[in-house]
Amino acid sequence: MAQWSANINVMMKVIRRAARGLLRDFNEVEKLQSTPKGTADFTDKAKARTGEYLQEALFEARETYGYTDGVQNIAGVDPTRRWIVAPLDGVVNFTHALPFWAISVALEHRGAVVASVIYNPISDELYVAERGAGAWLNDQRIRVSARRDVGQCVFALTDAGDGGVAQGEWMRAMQARISARGGGLRMLEASCLGLVWLAMGRFDGFLQSTATPVQVAAGLMVLQEAGGMSKWIDSADDKEDKTPAILLAANGEIFDPFCKLVLDSD
Repeated sequence: MAQWSANINVMMKVIRRAARGLLRDFNEVEKLQSTPKGTADFTDKAKARTGEYLQEALFEARETYGYTDGVQNIAGVDPTRRWIVAPLDGVVNFTHALPFWAISVALEHRGAVVASVIYNPISDELYVAERGAGAWLNDQRIRVSARRDVGQCVFALTDAGDGGVAQGEWMRAMQARISARGGGLRMLEASCLGLVWLAMGRFDGFLQSTATPVQVAAGLMVLQEAGGMSKWIDSADDKEDKTPAILLAANGEIFDPFCKLVLDSD
């Protein structure tokens, strides 16, 4: 078991406390599924409450650090350190009472993420990573898989679904290429959980279109410490195929073949 820094201990304590309220809200969402009233507003409020708590608790513990959740960007007295927070990873899943969502907190130092904590309260899985200390799940070291045959691999896909017709066509063509090689596909709609499941070998590759750095910051840190690889591919507006901006990640064995397959390149 790794000996964690004071910052990691703060992150673990705060994220577990935040999860208690969000878990109570999730139990209410399950009850609301059979009512005519929509659950989207309820989820938005639950996410906002969680974000408010995380911001307050993290500032209380480290008052000089900056903070961002993708919407709020608060500069800190210490310009070198910043919290990167996703109060609810898997909003659509949460809204539909699907038990696949998480909370993530990452710490950035001088522009690079150096520590991450991701918590799935449904399964009580706590993922932790710190630069040079490896990636861990509930006190157990985790590593990416060693599969190298696409036909034996399972890939996680997350699609934000707001890239228009061109993105939808591109995603379907890409999925067809993977399926033609015998690879398995799973749609998750929870960025960080997809990345940490890749980090522990449950998946062999991961793709998200229209991902944002805040959504995946913590997950990418865990993946890196688990031996995985990743890269961003941006779309040029003048490209004929209108390939969307995407995040690709995989174990080291399948990374290059996976990228070529996704991008339909030889």
